[in-house]
Amino acid sequence: MKDIKPPAYDAKTLRFYNEEAISYAKAGGVSRGLVSFIKQVGAGSNVLELGCGAGHNAEALISAGMRLTAIDASPALAAIASKRIGQDVRVMRFDEINSFDGVWAMQAFCMFLRSHSVQF
Repeated sequence: MKDIKPPAYDAKTLRFYNEEAISYAKAGGVSRGLVSFIKQVGAGSNVLELGCGAGHNAEALISAGMRLTAIDASPALAAIASKRIGQDVRVMRFDEINSFDGVWAMQAFCMFLRSHSVQF
């Protein structure tokens, strides 16, 4: 029997974020726990923001001196975030992630499929 790998993204969720990207971007802001994360990781660290959305947290991370790689599954949100932070935002799957000193994933893991494992 052939192994079937589950999709890396939930198509329904991805469709929602692509369709509602502009509204989602307007409603967003910097996450409450971000200041603590920045203190823990430290300026100059290589950080991945997994599921950067519209880039509110990405902007704060860059301002705090992080070397940031921002990714999102939604091409529409990635485009908005890219304009906000002035750098490319990658549209990529969890299994394409390389190594980083820290990962900021405020809301991304709630959409992570159990059957799709990632090791950090």
